[in-house]
Amino acid sequence: SLESLTVLGFEDAAMVNVLSRLSIPKSKAAPLRSLTVMGACHTASAQKAILTTLNRHAPTLVHLELNVWTEFLSDAVDPLAEIGVMPELKQLTIRAPPLWVPWEHFAECFPNLEELTFLYSQDFARNAVEVLDDCEHPAEQQELLQEHALWLYRDAVLFARDLHKRGFRRLAKQCQSLKEIRLSVIDCSNGYDVTPAEERPGLLWRRNSSPEVSQYFCRDSTTNNITRSRLKAQAELLESTSDFIYDHTWGFGDDDMEWSDSDTEADDMEAYEEVASTAGSAAMLQVVRLFDDPSLEADFGLRRQ
Repeated sequence: SLESLTVLGFEDAAMVNVLSRLSIPKSKAAPLRSLTVMGACHTASAQKAILTTLNRHAPTLVHLELNVWTEFLSDAVDPLAEIGVMPELKQLTIRAPPLWVPWEHFAECFPNLEELTFLYSQDFARNAVEVLDDCEHPAEQQELLQEHALWLYRDAVLFARDLHKRGFRRLAKQCQSLKEIRLSVIDCSNGYDVTPAEERPGLLWRRNSSPEVSQYFCRDSTTNNITRSRLKAQAELLESTSDFIYDHTWGFGDDDMEWSDSDTEADDMEAYEEVASTAGSAAMLQVVRLFDDPSLEADFGLRRQ
């Protein structure tokens, strides 16, 4: 009578071994309704194992989170591209950008979709600290992070542009039941992030049914403003960590770190992690702005979606 399942496979071999041996009866009385698959998908065998599981329960799934890493998947396509029709699915969460399927794919495979969430997962903290390591003046930190964010997260730049230019319009016209589109931003500098969906920082757009407004999906001011405010408050702490940054040189391995002016190595490590987290928040804020600023402009009538 299992109705909800979460599978975490940190290696392809684990994903294959678990899913291939996982036998869940297709019970009509209590079918599987919710499935979360999270982990590695870098081989054709892992892709096949994931697809087999998805297609087996496609007729009954209502909620699906497909949070799999396919960056090094060369001998097969992303599982989302070959997924079958899921007639009952209402909530879908996938990793994007990049988006491996056309916008039309969602209407074809998920005809009753109501909520669509894009997960953007990056090593924000690690990348940000590497950028700051090359910064010569504390006053230039925010500007440097903002500049590098446009290059480090180029896929987000392109996806945000496409989402506002074509995505909202096509999803609104083709997915008649779609009510909400979300973007969740995740920092995976310390490995896979298992933060519950409701606690992830993110943005929300709701379908607009008013004939007087040209926007297909309008930003949810409460949700988006809270996310921006929290990330901004964390990013502003970066200025207070300048002394630590310029009193130390570091890498990400213990052998690369040179600790100084500290009572204990543990204290310095804690301070270092705080710097990394703060810098990561500053980078995440830049990504959030890429997606939310066009919506703000549209709200003020400065941009047509």
